[in-house]
Amino acid sequence: MPEHPPRRRVDLFRLLTPVARWVLAIAVIVAIALAGWWTGRDRPVPAWISQGLVPWLGWAYLALVAVALVSWWRRRRASSQQEEP
Repeated sequence: MPEHPPRRRVDLFRLLTPVARWVLAIAVIVAIALAGWWTGRDRPVPAWISQGLVPWLGWAYLALVAVALVSWWRRRRASSQQEEP
């Protein structure tokens, strides 16, 4: 049996620039979404998605927006209090 050369670990985080990492992540998401859309294009949407998952994701999105706004407001308030003598 032939021997294989030792495996090399590649650190993509150090190898790629931040822009390249974003492009790669978006490309992977688009490829997965297209594959899912292509395989399920002739089927109706299951009820657990339309009646359960979509509303849950909507509420989760609103909660994340609220958390982000409160965090931004607290940082802004803290920085304005530090500037006052």
